[in-house]
Amino acid sequence: MILREYHALSIGLAGVLFTAYFVVLTATQPVAGWLADRFGRDPVAAAALLLGVVGYLGLLLGDALPAVAVAVGLIGLGMGWGPPVQSRFMDALGEGERGVGFGLVRTVYIGFAALNGAVVGGAATVAGWRAGIGVLALSLVVPAVVIGANRAGGFGL
Repeated sequence: MILREYHALSIGLAGVLFTAYFVVLTATQPVAGWLADRFGRDPVAAAALLLGVVGYLGLLLGDALPAVAVAVGLIGLGMGWGPPVQSRFMDALGEGERGVGFGLVRTVYIGFAALNGAVVGGAATVAGWRAGIGVLALSLVVPAVVIGANRAGGFGL
């Protein structure tokens, strides 16, 4: 809907970009996991989140198809935060806790993600797509800042 209503793209073109998002997302997942194993969970998760923020800002500010296409690609890269975050939880869980613990973690963050659709839709309905896209960007900025603060503060969370 964002691509159709905010950027006035045809159904076909919006569908192609939506598919491209999922292709990038799918290709990013194993790469993000590999990078997290090599360079650390937090730096890779924060970098992915910030790429997503840049993508949403590009979606917000871009007015030409190439800019929108790059923004969609960056959003796909940004969604690569999952593997490093999931690996981080697996690192923190003991051997006997991993099955139930990981299931609980996934349930909680998928539940929050499901709420994001209602929040973004509500913001877009009340204040327009700029507000909705802003909510999406904010939903990635907050965890990136938390990761950075945890690392800078040495809290060890």
